[in-house]
Amino acid sequence: MGVDTIPGGPEKGGIITEPSEIAQGAPGPDWRSTNRRVTLASFFGFASLAMAYSPTLSLYAKDLGASPWVAGILFSVAPTFGILLRIPAGALSTLIGRKRLLTVGATTYLLAPLVLLTTESLPVVFLSAFLFGFANLYMPAGISLVNDVVPEAERGKYIAYYAMWGTLGRAGAPFLAGFLIDEMGYRYVFIVCAGMGLVSFLYTLLLPPSKGEASPERSISRQVLRDLKLVVRHPKLLWASVFRGSQSLTQGIMNSYFPWYARDVAGLGAAAIGQIQTGLVLGGIFARPVTGKFSSGRRRIPFIVGGMLGSAVLLFLVTRTTDYFALMAICFGLGIVEGVCQIATVAYLSDAAGVRMFGAAIGVLGGFFDLGLVGGRLVPGMLLPAAPLAAHYALAFGIIGAVVGGAGVCVPFLLRGSAGPPPESDQAAVREGLGPNFPDSR
Repeated sequence: MGVDTIPGGPEKGGIITEPSEIAQGAPGPDWRSTNRRVTLASFFGFASLAMAYSPTLSLYAKDLGASPWVAGILFSVAPTFGILLRIPAGALSTLIGRKRLLTVGATTYLLAPLVLLTTESLPVVFLSAFLFGFANLYMPAGISLVNDVVPEAERGKYIAYYAMWGTLGRAGAPFLAGFLIDEMGYRYVFIVCAGMGLVSFLYTLLLPPSKGEASPERSISRQVLRDLKLVVRHPKLLWASVFRGSQSLTQGIMNSYFPWYARDVAGLGAAAIGQIQTGLVLGGIFARPVTGKFSSGRRRIPFIVGGMLGSAVLLFLVTRTTDYFALMAICFGLGIVEGVCQIATVAYLSDAAGVRMFGAAIGVLGGFFDLGLVGGRLVPGMLLPAAPLAAHYALAFGIIGAVVGGAGVCVPFLLRGSAGPPPESDQAAVREGLGPNFPDSR
């Protein structure tokens, strides 16, 4: 039952009163309200998460005395959970219900900042980072819910709106976090994060309940294993995911160790660092629509190559200057090439996978993306000494840039040729059980 009705039902003269439960895959009569609530919940949740991370967590860990390798482990906790949770998140939301999974993610946005308010110690920061890992459940479950409730003809537009509002939530977060750190202290950043997390949690609670579709024949493990097997059997899908993971090394090091470099070497305050890191997000916002428009067909590969090689060059340039405006320009450029690579890779994946296998492919791509984040945070932590100097930062950023650039050089050789969809036999396998990982929008 997707709605409450007066006894007799509409086919016998009854009338629909109000939605009480969303039957997954069937739009309800009040879909606009549901879509608005989940989109606003996403906006405030992502803003809370971004404020807590950039540049807050990096600078906070440093001020608490974390060494680079300890900080690398700390920064890697959440994306490690992302690797474990992101791939099965779509399927899990189908089996237990979208709202239940969204509530878990929204609870994270509220509890993790509150934990940071308890005491100033590294173990508490590790606990908070562990909780933030569960936020990886929100995006795939939110997209699945939007796909469920919005009428078929409107789905593409409203999924794009959902993603856009999530990005906007991240856009101003580093700027506000840096300002609050300099003017009022870390504690007020955590209070604001908890407040936005509370708003996200309340909007999530206002969502109508949704039924899961659990059955003994559709276990999470079986669906995830099918995802991995199908992608591994088609090298272009696997390599596209590997290259996306290589590109995300850039984001890993910039979110984690760029604030250290900017403070230790460039002598910038938290407010200036937050402003520079905002350029990363704004550059991505600028690049995405342009890339989507011009990277059609065989032009996707040049966009991927250009994005990865551009990242390599810009990472090398980061540690060659201490000027505020130069660093701002470099970070804005990194945001652009990151956005170019992201959109072109996902579009290539869509071409290569076909509609029915896109769910399997996008889940694996998300896992490789988080793996790249982990690498971009752990490797520099192992390279930097306890008191890093400019040359140490140059080495760490240079090595990450070399890996990204080397991967970019390999792209034309491993993704060459037509990116047509896999055989119908494999797409049929998805129709039998893989659809929930990324809902079919047809």
